[in-house]
Amino acid sequence: MFLIDSWWQGNRLTFATWEWNGQWNQRTHAPVPGRYAVGVAEDPRRKRVVMFGGDDSTANIDDTWEWDGAAWNQVPAHRPLARTIPAMEYDPSVGRLLLFGGARYGFWRNDTWEWDGVDWRNRTGQGPVLERPRLQWHPGLATMLLAGKNVAAQRFQVWAWQGQWNLLADGPRESDYPLRDPLMAWDPSRATFLAIGGRYVSQAQLSITTRFSSVWALTWTPAQVVLYGTGCSGTAGVPVLTACGEPTIGTEALRLDVLRGAAGSFSVLAADVHGANVMLPGGCTLLLAAPVAHAAAVTNSGGVASFTLVVPNELALRGVEIRYQAAVADPMGALAGIAAMTGSVGLRLGD
Repeated sequence: MFLIDSWWQGNRLTFATWEWNGQWNQRTHAPVPGRYAVGVAEDPRRKRVVMFGGDDSTANIDDTWEWDGAAWNQVPAHRPLARTIPAMEYDPSVGRLLLFGGARYGFWRNDTWEWDGVDWRNRTGQGPVLERPRLQWHPGLATMLLAGKNVAAQRFQVWAWQGQWNLLADGPRESDYPLRDPLMAWDPSRATFLAIGGRYVSQAQLSITTRFSSVWALTWTPAQVVLYGTGCSGTAGVPVLTACGEPTIGTEALRLDVLRGAAGSFSVLAADVHGANVMLPGGCTLLLAAPVAHAAAVTNSGGVASFTLVVPNELALRGVEIRYQAAVADPMGALAGIAAMTGSVGLRLGD
């Protein structure tokens, strides 16, 4: 755990570095000019903590410093414009730190920069103008996410970086969350951003009247498994199609299992993006509008056939539902003594 801190000592702004190893210990190092409202992030590839910008109470700052575990070192480099509280986070897909936005003398910026350990590089993709932006790498999506309150739209939003910024989800409007300067935090257990607390300003916009401690979660398209219809019987009863795992974007750990099929029998998994309800002989129902064979397998001795699915890491697939249905060859099958069929499983791709 690592903490940087500044406070007034007489008429001088003092900068300090602290580390936690069961208790807080102040590290001694050569002086760093006092500042507050900095951008800071860890670069695990280079084993450095990188600090940029801030304010020294007289002006915004545009210098870059790195902590190597023992000392702060100022890095001479081409640099972004001076600013306070920019969002910074390590992007493992390119092995560089990403910096976004921040406030320059009270005006929020929307520029994007990369730090490679030697120099800053301006990325051309202009993003939204966000108050107090927060960056977070999402390992499930393998994408850098950006969250904050959009100044123009006056609502919280989540954006995804793919060489340019693309809107991923809208959160509450300012009218639903009438607070200024909430803390944006990442909740890894739910893989979502939280807007925590903030300051409520009176209608006259003159004085802070109270401080709230409410928490809002910024959610987006959830991954879901939906069941449709029922199957028709065979030797071991009515076979069942079940999903193991969640249909999240980019997952390689999703499986569909056919249960209660005839042992050692050929099984076909079909797919379609549209459902249907077509009655077949023997009380069977075709639940796909235009089924396309997706995969085939042979059931084991327990009557189970497994099909592994890979969901592409494409954000454009968010909200798309793909429906599946399986048939198992079975001489005792309700479908004309040829097969038994499962119900349908719909996989709604999401986050």
